[in-house]
Amino acid sequence: MLASLLLLQAQSDTIVPVPRNDDWWKKRHEASVARAKQGDANLVFIGDSITHSFGGPIWDKYYGPRKPMNLGFSGDRTQHVIWRLQNGEMDGVKPKVVVMMIGTNNQSANTPEQTALGVQAIVTWLRQHQRQAKIVMLDIFPRDPNPDNVLRRKVEATNRLLQDIREVQHVNINDVFLDEFGKLSRDIMPDFLHPNQEGYQRWADALEPTLKKYF
Repeated sequence: MLASLLLLQAQSDTIVPVPRNDDWWKKRHEASVARAKQGDANLVFIGDSITHSFGGPIWDKYYGPRKPMNLGFSGDRTQHVIWRLQNGEMDGVKPKVVVMMIGTNNQSANTPEQTALGVQAIVTWLRQHQRQAKIVMLDIFPRDPNPDNVLRRKVEATNRLLQDIREVQHVNINDVFLDEFGKLSRDIMPDFLHPNQEGYQRWADALEPTLKKYF
């Protein structure tokens, strides 16, 4: 088993830190580093476009008083998050809580096992550099309309593997986005991936009982 794990790690790009070349991405990274240097952030969200787009009145109402930072970057995979963290995006802050959800963008190129390795690498970095923080790990949100869609099943397989990651609080709020048949509606996620305002409201409501324990 150890040999298999070492082979998987050697073959996986999900744990190799890498930046992106997009101008907007570089500017957002620079802004995030500058924000971190200011300090005074008690709540940090880490993720991809699903987190990136979380803002506005819902964000302000639930998280504004908790001095939040949004480290969601559209299109990011685990390897990009690792690079960002290693290059200053949390230098200068010591949050009480880090909420993370990452991995949906790895689904097209990586196996669930490889994606889980990438998520584990992020947790390992946080445990080494942000020991004071409680890590709240959200299951990757459902995608595609029906339960039997290929990507939906792959996400679910990844989420099962994420349960083995230790030193985090696992939180699964995925049911709030689905109907009684497990179907995802355009009324919640118009593209079957990104929440709209109703979706973000459901996210905030479902996550709040967990966050209240720490604030």
